[in-house]
Amino acid sequence: MHQTHQRCGLAASTAGRQRPRKEVTITSDELDLRQLVPQILSNPEDGGAYLNYGLVIMKDPDTGLRNLGIYRMLIRCSMLPRKFLGSI
Repeated sequence: MHQTHQRCGLAASTAGRQRPRKEVTITSDELDLRQLVPQILSNPEDGGAYLNYGLVIMKDPDTGLRNLGIYRMLIRCSMLPRKFLGSI
């Protein structure tokens, strides 16, 4: 797709060029989800701030198959969100 864009004059070639980048490293001692992501209250009766559309990758221990799910997760502490497995 990128080559098609170049042929049509839609994208400049970036071959061989290094782009400036900034590496950000956060250690587990510094990680605080409450500061890192926006906290959203979608409903006045929510029990706290939620991660809406949080992506969770799971691996079945028996088969080794992986699954990707989208969940609404309550932020209960600085490190771990909590999934709500109730009905929608």
